[in-house]
Parts: sequence; C-alpha cells; structure tokens
Amino acid sequence: MNEKKVYTVYGFPERLHSLIYSGYEWNPTTLAKAIGLNRKSIYRWLNGESAPNIVYLMRLCDIFHISADWLIYGRGNK
Repeated sequence: MNEKKVYTVYGFPERLHSLIYSGYEWNPTTLAKAIGLNRKSIYRWLNGESAPNIVYLMRLCDIFHISADWLIYGRGNK
C-alpha cells in the first residue's frame, strides 16, 4: 500500500527543504532540536507525510524570519 503524500499540495515540503538546506547552519537534526521535536517529524514534513501544527509552524517562521503565508502557500514575501 502506497502512502499518499497529502501535505504536498501547496509546496510546503519544497519550501521547508530550501530553507533547511540553503545555509550551513541547518539540517533536520539541528532544526528539530531548535524547535523541540525529534528529527523524524522533520523528515515527515520534508517527505509530505505530515505537516506541523500551528505551534511548530510559528516556530519555523520565527527561526527562519519568514511569514507563515509564504511557508504554507508560497504567497507574498518570505
């Protein structure tokens, strides 16, 4: 049975991937530690298997200095 990637509709995994791997400071493990999660959760987000809840979404926005609208939908400025 193939798992359906339901969280890829708006491109969230691709934008998160670009944020994590665009610099030298971040990788899934360091990001997980910074927001208080385990790295499996980050990999699930990157693979489109799940998405962050509002608390973790806002933590991502704070860490990367981006808007939630951009991270979720790709609209507006980072």
